[in-house]
Amino acid sequence: MLFTIAFVKAQDWELKKNKEGVKVFTKSNPISPFDLLKAECNINVGTNQLLKLIFDVSRHTEWVYNSVQSVPIKKISQYDIIYYGETYAPWPVSNRDLIIHLKAITDSTSGICNITAISEPTLKPLVDGKIRVPRSISKWKLTPINDQTTHVIYTLDIDPGGSLPAWLVNFASVEGPYLSFLKMKAILTK
Repeated sequence: MLFTIAFVKAQDWELKKNKEGVKVFTKSNPISPFDLLKAECNINVGTNQLLKLIFDVSRHTEWVYNSVQSVPIKKISQYDIIYYGETYAPWPVSNRDLIIHLKAITDSTSGICNITAISEPTLKPLVDGKIRVPRSISKWKLTPINDQTTHVIYTLDIDPGGSLPAWLVNFASVEGPYLSFLKMKAILTK
């Protein structure tokens, strides 16, 4: 139920950035002081290429904003994995870490692929010096426009943990998805 909140009425979203083909929106979160995020763009590759990059978690440090490390823990199937990730935070804030269950389901008729990435904070012991993210729910929707273009919608509902003020997190949160999408596009369209 929590991750479906992010796809309610489009008019509820407030456009915060629209640059280089990437749009980033926010809206208030009914269950948290941390805003919901949505980013979308078209990428000039097929859905399968996007899936391969997203599920190659060891490459997340190349394109996911502030990713320090991303390590597979368990491969359930090709598009159902659990991995550990760490995100950089500037001093005096501690880096965040999380354990994510990443799973994709593709509709064989429409070709639309829905990916969920849900944190499982208790799957591994806490790591000294890092703040475990207590809740992270993101969703990707990959819609093929044609064989060489995919429309991507990404939503995120996160509580970064620790004692960060919500206003500061909300203020800084737009850059992450924007820069991640730019890097993803650059990698995929080389």
